Amino acid sequence: MNKELVAGIKAVAAERGLDANIIFEAIEAALVSTYKNKDGVLSNVVASMNRHTGEFQMFAEKEVIGDDELADGLFDGRTMISESDTQAYGEVEIGDLVRIEFYPEDISRVAVQTAKQVILQRIREAERDIIYQMFKDRVGEVVSAQVRSVDAHAKTVAVTMNDRSEFVLKRDEQIPNDRLRRGDYVKLYVERVEKDNRGPYVKLSRTHRNLLRRLLEQEIPELREGTIEIKNIVREPGARSKVAVIATIEHIDAVGACVGMKGSRIKNIVNELAGERIDVVEWSDEPHTFIVNAISPAKATGVILHEEGEHPTATVVAADDQLSLAIGKSGQNARLAARLTGWRIDIKSESDAKAEGIDLFELQQNMMKHDELATANRRLAEKQAPGLDPLDLAAKRLSEQDSPDILQDALQRTRRDQPQADAFEEKWREAQEQLPSLDSSTGEDSDDIFRQAAQKALSEMSYEEFTERKEAGQDESVPEVEEPAVPEEPATPMTADMLRARRKAEGRSGPLNLDEIEVPEELLAGYMEAEAAPTDEEEPATGGRGQRREPRRGDSPDARRYEDLMDE
Repeated sequence: MNKELVAGIKAVAAERGLDANIIFEAIEAALVSTYKNKDGVLSNVVASMNRHTGEFQMFAEKEVIGDDELADGLFDGRTMISESDTQAYGEVEIGDLVRIEFYPEDISRVAVQTAKQVILQRIREAERDIIYQMFKDRVGEVVSAQVRSVDAHAKTVAVTMNDRSEFVLKRDEQIPNDRLRRGDYVKLYVERVEKDNRGPYVKLSRTHRNLLRRLLEQEIPELREGTIEIKNIVREPGARSKVAVIATIEHIDAVGACVGMKGSRIKNIVNELAGERIDVVEWSDEPHTFIVNAISPAKATGVILHEEGEHPTATVVAADDQLSLAIGKSGQNARLAARLTGWRIDIKSESDAKAEGIDLFELQQNMMKHDELATANRRLAEKQAPGLDPLDLAAKRLSEQDSPDILQDALQRTRRDQPQADAFEEKWREAQEQLPSLDSSTGEDSDDIFRQAAQKALSEMSYEEFTERKEAGQDESVPEVEEPAVPEEPATPMTADMLRARRKAEGRSGPLNLDEIEVPEELLAGYMEAEAAPTDEEEPATGGRGQRREPRRGDSPDARRYEDLMDE
């Protein structure tokens, strides 16, 4: 019987993940509590249980006193023993404790219930201590748990780990979109572990922002290796998150590495967080660039910073069709961008910005300058350009970029004619040679110089004047620039509809004058060859402008198209 008891104790210990000695000690404590305060039974009781056979013994601890103290009337037989009665226990001295074995009487039912409660209490305390030891070093980590039950009324979820540790996930720590069921596995963030008189307390969360950080580190090896660093994370759990990342090594696309091919690396995290949308943006220490990145997926035209006051504010200008996307549902995108960057953000459309007198062209140029400064600062931090000032490096980059193309695009946005853009490009090349070097020590803004030269070129020369001067060879100051060789494209045939459209656009009407037609050289050459080619039979007479002769074998396709054009 006793051996079966030992086997049962070991089985319970293994099931609960406890040391068997803990249960043995709990039984011993239960026996002591049963007899300790029983009338007529010694108060100082010690119980001992054999770990192999299951046999237990009860001992009463008594203090040895001198025989001369017996006459004082202070002797208590439950806790004391005279020196003359200790001969059977070997050599002892006055004041020593002697263990005297005794055999307990029949145990009452109440005593049994008391012993049971003591055993269960000791086991629970041992389990709580194990839980505390297990989680005290896991604060800030992500753990996997299984849903055991869902309380729809209290909005709480009970989860278990290792099939024995049970925790409660409170309502405010759950993602609003979660639809958890019994048996589901979820990822939880260990936010805090405490221990008090009631036992250890482990706070688990699915709404903490660091849950997203740990999930990203699990899915993206570059984050674990330190190649990419997460600078900041903001969340509105279940709805949207924004993550600012930066590469610690040059030539690495931090955003692309986090998102993966077609979002492959981020999909699993989105599914784990109940469909929460995750925006990964590139961090920058330049506020203009960082704020523009934070507004994504919307495209911002530019940013104006207002640093005065207690709370600095950034005015973001976005295209009219991008305004709703920049603000987001109920202001969510703008709100997350403000939390990510630390700036108060006010978003305006381009129409409103123009009405307030904001120069959009200047705003775009300023954004280009700030982007270059951000790039320069990053390279200097990486020690890629030692000894260079950020403004010097930015000016160098501005002078190397294809500025004529940028200006030409700007002119096209304002719906100017292409010939005027071509003329402006040539004049810009002339002005570029006269510009001073872009040195930060001059104190001049490269954008101001650039803009003044552009305005001067447009005001001084029209396209017709430029063409006449160039044909006459008078504009010697404009350097001839050899354009790169471009493969010639085949001439596009001119149809009757195309000719009508051209005449209508030019406001011409009436009969067609052949002198008005610009015949492509290829069509004219084909027509002349067809006229010179010998024919086997005479061409039949034509009856008028609307009649068409039969094609001859020597006619080329270009010549026939030209004939059709003449008939029209």
